[in-house]
Amino acid sequence: MTLGALTGSTPWFVAGWTMLHFLWVGALAGLFAAVLRRALRHARPELRYTAALSCLAGTALAPVLIAAAVAGSGATANSSSTRFATPPVAAIPPSIHGPSSTPPPEIVPIEPRAAIRPRIDRLATALPWIWATGSPATFAWLALGLIGGERLRRKAQPLNDDVERLCRRLSESLGIARRVALGISERIATPILIGVVRPLILLPPVALKGWSAEQIEMVLLHELAHVRRFDNLVNLLQRVLESVLFFQPAVWWISAWVRAERELCCDRLVIAQTGRRRPSAQLLAALATPCPAPCVASAAAAHPVVDRIRRILEPEIPPMKLRRTAVACAAALTFLPTLWIGSSFPRLGKN
Repeated sequence: MTLGALTGSTPWFVAGWTMLHFLWVGALAGLFAAVLRRALRHARPELRYTAALSCLAGTALAPVLIAAAVAGSGATANSSSTRFATPPVAAIPPSIHGPSSTPPPEIVPIEPRAAIRPRIDRLATALPWIWATGSPATFAWLALGLIGGERLRRKAQPLNDDVERLCRRLSESLGIARRVALGISERIATPILIGVVRPLILLPPVALKGWSAEQIEMVLLHELAHVRRFDNLVNLLQRVLESVLFFQPAVWWISAWVRAERELCCDRLVIAQTGRRRPSAQLLAALATPCPAPCVASAAAAHPVVDRIRRILEPEIPPMKLRRTAVACAAALTFLPTLWIGSSFPRLGKN
């Protein structure tokens, strides 16, 4: 298939218009998620996590529905390019009786949308090229992360001491039927959980030298909470979704919201199991302190910890309020492009 035949094919046309429509649909989904997040700011982390995950699932389903609507409309690239073509005008023969007193016909101006539509068609034709280059790059970044996790697994030193027995006991108390391995890695500075089918909790060397038994217990409970909730599997699906829909910033924002609420859910479980609210906050602050030695980013250090510490210490206080002017400006910046793009596009299913 030649390049011209590819860009002029119906699948290419559907992909381009799907991306174009998803720009404003995703913007509305992001705005809805922002409003929902603020409305649930006093709710339990589990409820906020469910709401965030539902928003992400709905945003992921939107391109599928848009593509089905575009494909079902019967529109093709050729019909789109010729939709606003000017029809030929028949020549008017001169009157045999001399000049006519009938006034010339009124010239009808071209509809603005008809003039804009060819530009939008060219944009829709170019968008799949952006996806064809950007999506493989993001998938390659995901693959590098998975390969790096497997390298950590192979080079980790397994533990078969009191810490490993503590991990088994805590795993049984949480009702985890799978075996969760435990190891030490010199390449990390904070605890990290890797693996979906074979979960492995890696601890930094300082855990065995400078941490108390209570701190180790809280860290293990937090990582085991991720195992019980299948968070690594959900996070992997999030990464795949981010790679496919990388061109929509709302997808990244909603996905980050899911991760933030996920950490708060695990923090809540640790507090419920141990009752050590202030020690948990102190441990979290210590783990978030940057270390001078090179280390691999981990789950505990990759998320905003200020809100987590604040919710651990004072779970009932409201989050910091945004200025109304800032919220109004953000809404305007979201709505104005959305209204312009949405009004410029033709209705689906109409040729």
